[in-house]
Amino acid sequence: MAATDRFYKEWLAPLFFEALNAAPGRPVAYGHAPFSKATQEALQMSPYLNGELFKRKQGVDDQSLWIPDDLIGDFFNFLFQYNFTVEENELYDEELELNPEFLGIIFERITNMDQGAGYTPRVEVDLMCRLALVRWLQQSTQIDKRDLYHLFFREAGSGEAYDEYQKQGDFSPAEIRTLIEKLQNVTVCDPAAGSGAFEVGMLKVLDQILENLFGRLDFHAGEKAKVPTPFERKKAIIANSLYGVEVKRWAVWINHLRLWLVLFVDMPDEFQHSFDPLLPNLTFKVRTGDFLVQRIGGKTFPVHGHANLPPNVKRKITLLMQKKRDFFYNRSHNDQSIEHEELEVFRAILDAEIEERRREIRKLQTPEAVT
Repeated sequence: MAATDRFYKEWLAPLFFEALNAAPGRPVAYGHAPFSKATQEALQMSPYLNGELFKRKQGVDDQSLWIPDDLIGDFFNFLFQYNFTVEENELYDEELELNPEFLGIIFERITNMDQGAGYTPRVEVDLMCRLALVRWLQQSTQIDKRDLYHLFFREAGSGEAYDEYQKQGDFSPAEIRTLIEKLQNVTVCDPAAGSGAFEVGMLKVLDQILENLFGRLDFHAGEKAKVPTPFERKKAIIANSLYGVEVKRWAVWINHLRLWLVLFVDMPDEFQHSFDPLLPNLTFKVRTGDFLVQRIGGKTFPVHGHANLPPNVKRKITLLMQKKRDFFYNRSHNDQSIEHEELEVFRAILDAEIEERRREIRKLQTPEAVT
C-alpha cells in the first residue's frame, strides 16, 4: 500500500466499521486520520445502523485488504455522473434516477458470463408475487377469488372514497381481518434468491396490500385498529414472511442491502438518535446455501410442524426459532452460537433417525414368538 493510499483505512473504515456500528456518543478510534473537530463530532453522533451491515466479515475484512485512493476516486467520478436514489421505484414510476434495482442488473452481468444467471425485471416479479399470493389465499380462505384479483390487481393510483375501495374488491369486516391475519403470517421463500428481486418485490406487494386492508378496516368497519407505520409494517413483513437461499455469498450481501434500503427509506427521522440498532439482522433471513440439498437423512426440510420428531428435538427447534427471532431484532448478537445450535439440531435429527432404523433392524432380527 502506497503512503498516499489512506482514504480506505483512515476514512471509510472508521465510518462504516465504527461510527455506523456503535450507539451515538461513542468516540470513533480514528487513529491518525486528519479529522477536524466537527468531523469527529459528526462521526461520534452518527446513527447506529448496525444490522450486521457494518460487521467485519470473516475472510474479507480480516485479510488486511485495502483499495487504492486512485480507484476510489475513479469510482466516485463514475457515480457522480448519475442521479441515484435509495428507494426502489414503484411499478409505474418513470423516474430517471438509478435505484437499488441496478444492483441486480450488475449481479446478472457478472454471473451471466459463465453461469447463465438472469435478472428478472420488476414487472415480471410483481406479477409473480401477486399471482402467488392470490392463489395461496384462494386455497387458505373462502373469500371470492374475483374480489382477491380486484384487490391485488387494481389500477395504478389510490383513493380514499368508498367506490374506490369497491373497485378493489368487496370484503366484509371479518374478511378484511382474515386477510390481514393471513398476509401478516404468510411465509415466502425464494430458493434461488440472487440479488433480491423477488424478496423486494414480495415485500412491496405485501406492504401495499396490508396498507390497503388496514385502511378498509378503519373506513368500512369503523374499527380504530392500531395501524402500523410503514416502517413497522415493512420490518414485520421481513421478520415474519421473507426467506431466501442463494449459493453466492456476495449476492446474499446485495440481497440484504436491498432489503435494508427498502426499510431505511421509511425510518422515522427521530430514530437517528436511538441507542438501539436501527436495522434488523438479516443473516438468518436470506442465507448462503444450495436449495437442491433439502434432506437430512430421510427427513425433508423444512419439517412441516416438526412432524414425526422426538419431543426433545422439537423443543430444540422451537428454542432455535426464538433465538433467530431475537437475533433479527438485535436482542442478541452471537450468530456463530446460533449456527452451532443449528448443527446440533441437525445432528439430533440424524441421531433420532439412526435410532429409529436400529429399532426396525432389531425387530427384523427378533424371531417371531411361537404360539
